[in-house]
Amino acid sequence: MDSIASNFLYHQITSAYTKANQPNKAQEASLSKKTEAPSMGQMIGKMVQEVDSMQKKADTTVQEFALGKKDILDVSMSINKADIGLKLAVEVRNKALEAYQEIMKTTI
Repeated sequence: MDSIASNFLYHQITSAYTKANQPNKAQEASLSKKTEAPSMGQMIGKMVQEVDSMQKKADTTVQEFALGKKDILDVSMSINKADIGLKLAVEVRNKALEAYQEIMKTTI
């Protein structure tokens, strides 16, 4: 292999290596964007809104059942879904309260 061919091959390899190790514009954009996790307050607020929505849907389903528009299966499913959502919200609240009380007990 002559020196011209070896120089050409060397430049091809170094060029490919340089391109491979540089992040592309899409990667740079995703790295430069700051991704913030939602705060605990935002998460709890969203959960409360979802539970409220399930409760309202259950109420609407019961009213529609009374008017003959829904069957008992829809009512049962809607009420159970709202009940499970409420129980989950209460448990999350209880665990958060326990964690807060535990933190307050610790001495620094």
